[in-house]
Amino acid sequence: MAEGKRSFDLRRWRRIEKAWNVSPGCSGIYVLDTHGAKKQGWFINPTSRDLERAYIFKIPQSERDRNPNLTQNRPWL
Repeated sequence: MAEGKRSFDLRRWRRIEKAWNVSPGCSGIYVLDTHGAKKQGWFINPTSRDLERAYIFKIPQSERDRNPNLTQNRPWL
């Protein structure tokens, strides 16, 4: 489904910081419109926890309710 899609590959390979040059406190990355104005941004002033959450998905509460042995992933606690 996501094979060959850059953003998913960067998550899988844990390369977001290196490929997009983001770090805690950076100004972020932006998509620009045809006039050069900032249209959409990601990782704007991120914390180290935000960057950890980019790699590990949150387990939905409904799944945790169904299986009490599941615990939440560490960056989402």
